[in-house]
Amino acid sequence: MKKSLFFALTFSAVCTFNACTNKHDEVMINIVSPTANSQYTSGTPITISADFEGELHECMVKVTNTTNNVEVMNYSKHEHTGEIIVDTSFTPIVSAITNFELFMVHEDHDGNETEKSVAFSVNP
Repeated sequence: MKKSLFFALTFSAVCTFNACTNKHDEVMINIVSPTANSQYTSGTPITISADFEGELHECMVKVTNTTNNVEVMNYSKHEHTGEIIVDTSFTPIVSAITNFELFMVHEDHDGNETEKSVAFSVNP
């Protein structure tokens, strides 16, 4: 009985101060390209480059034309390693100055999400 009580109290203390706090380590999202508020010329390929570090499960990358609210690119990757590297590109063709948003979200195995975005524009 004493051993059971000791175990229960010890487990309770460990749970309270560690993993049972529902706190997760946030994943680091490093957007390398495009940079915030950068400007590109229509017809020029734009490299989407980023890396994710931390407890990884799945990442989603999307580019939206915020001028007309149309999604122009969607990319996802499922991984169980310590790092995910995104290296892709798209080539926007525009006839007027157009604003875009690159949005990235990462979900860990517990369903916790980390988000990051960057805005840029494309000129005709």
